[in-house]
Amino acid sequence: MTRRPLSDSLLELGVSQRFIDEVIEPVMRVNYGQNVSIPAFVGAVSLAGAQNNLWAVEGGNKLVCSGLLKTANANLLQAQVNSISPLYSGTSTLRVP
Repeated sequence: MTRRPLSDSLLELGVSQRFIDEVIEPVMRVNYGQNVSIPAFVGAVSLAGAQNNLWAVEGGNKLVCSGLLKTANANLLQAQVNSISPLYSGTSTLRVP
C-alpha cells in the first residue's frame, strides 16, 4: 500500500473510475492538496477521516505508525534527515547531519 497509487488499489477493489474522479479525488485534494496518485496507505487513512464512522486503534492511533515500522523491519534512525536521494535500484540514500 505504500508503493502503489490509491487509484490503482481502488480500481482493483471494484471502485468505478467515475466515483474515484468525483468523490475520492476531491477528498484527497481537501485533505492533502494531492490527487489520487498518492500512495494507497495515505489515501486509505485520508478516506477513513472522510466518513461519519471514524475508527481508532486501541492504545492510540500512534500504534499504526509503530506497527508499520515493526512489520517492515525498518531501520529507524534516531537522527534528523536532511535529504533523501532515490537510487536506480529503487532504494534511497538518506543524508543525516
